[in-house]
Amino acid sequence: MAAFDAGVKPGTGDPGTPSTEILETSAADCHPASVPDYTRLPQLRNVQLQRLQAVIARVWQQVKLFRSRLVERGLQARGYPLAG
Repeated sequence: MAAFDAGVKPGTGDPGTPSTEILETSAADCHPASVPDYTRLPQLRNVQLQRLQAVIARVWQQVKLFRSRLVERGLQARGYPLAG
C-alpha cells in the first residue's frame, strides 16, 4: 500500500507553523493580505504543500468516505491507522 505524508503530527491535526509566519516577501510596505502576491515561488509552493497536507490529514481523520476511497486506491496517510 502506498503512503502519502499528511504533514501533521498524528492525532493532533496540527500542521505546524501557520503559513503567514513562514512567508517572507521582498515588498517592504505591502498589506499583510497581499503577502502571497509578493512571495517567492519556492516559498509559495512550500506553503501550498503544507496547506494541502493539512487538509488531507484532516479529512483522513474525520471523513470516512474520503478515507475509504483512498484505501480502495491503495493509499494511506503516513502515521494514521487504516481503521477509524
